[in-house]
Amino acid sequence: MTILKLMAECIFIIIAHDPWSRNEMEGFPMSFLKSFGYALAGIYYVLKTQRNMKVHMVATLLVVTVGLFLRISSEEWVDIIFAIFLVLAAECINTAIEAAIDLASPKQHHLAKISKDCAAGAVLLLALNSMVVAYLILWPKIELAISH
Repeated sequence: MTILKLMAECIFIIIAHDPWSRNEMEGFPMSFLKSFGYALAGIYYVLKTQRNMKVHMVATLLVVTVGLFLRISSEEWVDIIFAIFLVLAAECINTAIEAAIDLASPKQHHLAKISKDCAAGAVLLLALNSMVVAYLILWPKIELAISH
């Protein structure tokens, strides 16, 4: 079973399964689709406003281009894509945390700083992890390509 077919069946089960009354589920498919719109708006906001997200996207484009050129295996793609999406998701979460803290604590406060620093630190750790994953997968293949 392909992953797309599995995803389609899962979505069908979510929409078709009705554990609640019809009144409570009225408009469910539309609200379900609206939630994707909100998620995409959040991703768009991070892409437009966060310098580090732009850096992550450039790094993503570079790694994907090199991976395509070197024809890395499916298993290697899984590792690369997982590492990339962890960083992108962490950057979105970091931005959300920063915005919530700015709203809750407009004045500088040492606890607000700790929260923001910890969220940024999480992004840094995942970015470093992505660099290690890319290095371990791509560098041996780059060395081999250069030596031939």
